[in-house]
Amino acid sequence: MAHRNLRIVTGILVLAGGLVHLYDWFELLRNVPKIGPLFLVNVAVSVAVAALLFVRRGWLGIVAAIVLSVGTVAAFLLARYGTLLGYSEPTWRTTVVVAAVVEVGAAAAAAVTFMAKRRSGPTAA
Repeated sequence: MAHRNLRIVTGILVLAGGLVHLYDWFELLRNVPKIGPLFLVNVAVSVAVAALLFVRRGWLGIVAAIVLSVGTVAAFLLARYGTLLGYSEPTWRTTVVVAAVVEVGAAAAAAVTFMAKRRSGPTAA
């Protein structure tokens, strides 16, 4: 039961990160070359990873959540302190802070889920 709850929390956080990206795409980034479409990719991948976490008991969703969340934070840091595909994030906007917090939370929840599942063996939820 604990593993299931951890997976659900992780899925909710991953989905929340995707929703923040969707909001940012609508409000600001839809016309930015390369970055705008990548925000939509992030939304789609977030939905797929959350679905995996909600319906499957295996490792795939947990590992995918870690990769997605850490990759999203890394991409933000590249854009904030340098450039990412020609785009530079100029400020710590509210949605940027919310996305960063949610993505770090998702990565942490996924890591806790991973460790709990690993300790309890391959048949755990």
